[in-house]
Amino acid sequence: MSLPTMIEQYLDRHHIMAGQVEHLPAYTAHQLAEMEHIPDQIVAKVVFFFLDDRMVMGVLPANRNLNLHRVKNFSAARYVRLATEREIAEQVKGVELGAVPPFGSLYGLPVLMDQAFLDTQQMFVPGGRLTQSLTLRMEDYLREESPRIAPLSRRPIHHAPRPHREDYESYLDF
Repeated sequence: MSLPTMIEQYLDRHHIMAGQVEHLPAYTAHQLAEMEHIPDQIVAKVVFFFLDDRMVMGVLPANRNLNLHRVKNFSAARYVRLATEREIAEQVKGVELGAVPPFGSLYGLPVLMDQAFLDTQQMFVPGGRLTQSLTLRMEDYLREESPRIAPLSRRPIHHAPRPHREDYESYLDF
């Protein structure tokens, strides 16, 4: 299966060599990392949010969570919020939601990239379909997208595993 035409054209126009990977449908960046047995710190999670009234594309490693408080402090925006799925669908055409590549220039969006991504030489990104991904050299991505580097994320909070229902069911007897 080939990539969506707009993504192929983007890669050709910018002279970006990208490896293409076909896989089972991946609905999250973390799921993609697990499925492909690659470190999730090199898998791009693409998120959309608003700084005041302007939609922005955020790119962060799959092992990190977006922190809107950090984004607000960094950007000096008065109002920061996540974009809704409907707002994303209106802005991003030609690819499947959940598989949007981190090429904000394709959609007229500014790109903020988490500073945690600077530790990597390559990135594994969505390829426009839930069953396709691309591998890119970080240097090519930085050259072509010129993302603004920012502290966008925090490490996820790891909770202790929840007990199985049978472990606490006896406490529910009144």
